[in-house]
Amino acid sequence: MSEKKLSIVIPMYDSEIFMERIIGSIYGSNLPIELFEVVVVNDGSKDKGPEIVERLIKDHDNLRMVNRENGGLSMARNTGIEHTETKYIWFVDSDDLVSADLTPIVKVLEDDQGIDVFDFVFEWCYNPQKIEGIGVTHPTVPHDTIISGRDAIIKGFMPSSVCALLLRRDFLLKNNLLFKKGLTQQDVEFTYRMMAVAEKVLFKNDIIYNYVIRKGSISHTKTGEKWIKYQSDKVVIVDSFYKLAESFKSKDKELFNKIHDHADGALFGCVYNLYKNRKKWKENGVNEAVLAKLKEYGFYPLHLPMKNIKRWAMSFILNREFLLK
Repeated sequence: MSEKKLSIVIPMYDSEIFMERIIGSIYGSNLPIELFEVVVVNDGSKDKGPEIVERLIKDHDNLRMVNRENGGLSMARNTGIEHTETKYIWFVDSDDLVSADLTPIVKVLEDDQGIDVFDFVFEWCYNPQKIEGIGVTHPTVPHDTIISGRDAIIKGFMPSSVCALLLRRDFLLKNNLLFKKGLTQQDVEFTYRMMAVAEKVLFKNDIIYNYVIRKGSISHTKTGEKWIKYQSDKVVIVDSFYKLAESFKSKDKELFNKIHDHADGALFGCVYNLYKNRKKWKENGVNEAVLAKLKEYGFYPLHLPMKNIKRWAMSFILNREFLLK
């Protein structure tokens, strides 16, 4: 086992313009050098990113690079889990920044309370020098005290970016928690599935990550095949939520109901977005492709329960397929 307590894993694919910035932000923070290592997972980059990292490795004894064939962000993160031995893992995206003050992370590492998940807050911006807002704060979930992931979900935990989490590696391995290959928005699918089985979770409102939104990223590219992929993957995520709910049906009825209701809401939102965006998505074939995916999984026409009357009534309108085209 490594003497370091934290591995900061950075997936890299053609990220040459970002690597010095993200790595510089880590070494420019107040994270004690003896507590961490930085592991760059080179996901088959074709640019000069690997050369830049190799140069930086000469300046930092606790920086290393793992090379793999291109397989996408999920597989790069899974490779990071495989090639680390520290107690905790922090997944950091190459085009983002970490805060200068990482005291909350230092405290978790030094207190060593066996926490499975440390959930903190990220800022988001279009320009690193101008903060536009903050990410999910989970206002209904108890903060500053250790609770179970099960209770967090019951209290209203919402899946978000994995970059706002410190994760205990043994916990991931014990529960076979890996990212799903080829899935966009893999964080939403992963964090909900992960939280459901976590035994010790600590939520704090400390802001220690800077999420930089790029106009060219897939989540903000609203044209072509990428956007079809992005919207179609929401159907796959809904299916994952339903399967997660089923896994608790016989042993925890309250958790089953909570996750199932969340899946119902996500499914409704997926179909409603087709209706709301039908005019601008029509020319790109998004609605046609996503409707086909929904039918493939047996999710359309909608068959939502009556416990949410407004949503249930709206589903009758959304089930008029011609309105979605």
